[in-house]
This record gives sequence, C-alpha cells and structure tokens, in this order.
Amino acid sequence: MGGISGGADGSPDPFDGGDGGVPQSGVTLEFDVLGPNGQPAGGGPLDFEEFSITQVTLQMHSLQLIGDTAPSGDLVYDSRAVQFPNGSAMRVSFVDAPPGIYSRLTFDIERTWAEESLPEGFDGVRLAVRVLGEAHLSNKDRAFEYIDDQLASIELGFDEEVTAGIPGIVSVELDLTEWFDGVDWAMLDSQGNPNKPIPIGMGENDETAGILRAALPTAFDVRQ
Repeated sequence: MGGISGGADGSPDPFDGGDGGVPQSGVTLEFDVLGPNGQPAGGGPLDFEEFSITQVTLQMHSLQLIGDTAPSGDLVYDSRAVQFPNGSAMRVSFVDAPPGIYSRLTFDIERTWAEESLPEGFDGVRLAVRVLGEAHLSNKDRAFEYIDDQLASIELGFDEEVTAGIPGIVSVELDLTEWFDGVDWAMLDSQGNPNKPIPIGMGENDETAGILRAALPTAFDVRQ
C-alpha cells in the first residue's frame, strides 16, 4: 500500500483504516469494487458478460475531502493504493474532520511516486493502474492485462452531514461495467499473438487504453 498522511498538517494519521474498523470520529472513505450484480464485491474473480476481472490495483494521490467546515486544502491524504480482491473495503479516514456537510471528494489516479512503496499488484513497476482478467470471446476466453501510468483526475459530488460524536462514512464505488463498457474485445483479439494475453496500454493497443483512461472518472461514484 502507498504511504498515508492525514490531518491539516500532513502528519501521520493515528488511524490508517486500511483493514480495520471505522474510527469513532471524523469521516471515513470506504472504497468498493462493484460486482456483476451492482453490489460491492469482497472477493473475485468477478465474471461479467463480456469479461472477467481477477485483479485491480489503483494508485491514488492527493485525496481531498471538502465541505462547508473544511475548505479545499484542509483535509488531504497524500497517497493510498486500492487493491482488489482485498476481502474487505479499503478505507481512508480523516479523523480530524470537523462536523459539517461534506459535498466533494477529489483525487488523482497517478503513477506511484519514486519515494513510495509499490503496491503488490503492480508487480515491481511504477504504474497508476493495473487490471488483470479475461475477455469472453465467441470461441474462447483470453487473458488480458491493462496497465497505465498516465494521470486521471476524479471529482465526486455528494451530500454527507457529519454531526459531533458520530463518525461519517462516505462509500466510494468503482463500477467495472461502466469502466470497461467501451472495450471492443473481438477487435483486440484480432491483434497480435492469439496465444498470449491481450496487452492494453503503455504502447500496446493505445486506443483502447485511451478509452479506459477517459472512462475511469465516470466509473467512480458515491453511494447515496
């Protein structure tokens, strides 16, 4: 996982929130990957009509929570890696978030910084995104790997009121159906060596990589 810092001063947060419970104050972000039924999935692989997903790894930077009592720049986490499957929701907690109405979350999906640890799912390479899965073709299933190191900026609007003494929870969902909807799997299968996994990104099938990069911001949403 990437390093996490929290609070207005950027000092280490006493609660990481990666695999434990929700703290008793502030605001916690929970990141979920949606399965074929549109519900959060704790494990995989996830089998959709045209493809299946076995692994998703995303490097997030500059996660910023904004509200009426927390203006832009007050509540920022430097870095967080989200990996699926993980067995539970990935969490980022702003334990110092004051009571108020929170309405916006912004973050970047970006290549891992040189000074931070690489997520296990990146297999030793500095990336922003890596997804492993299989394409369901007319006569076979074929493995694919999508990798990218380009920036994608995410901005999500919502309405979450946090009262004193009661922790707030904001559930952020990644819809894989929405993300991969524009991929032409038959076209990709016709390219390159049919006996090897389909490569997407970093110089391979870059048009499809561009489609996925453009679709990623709209594939995130906050559960209302």
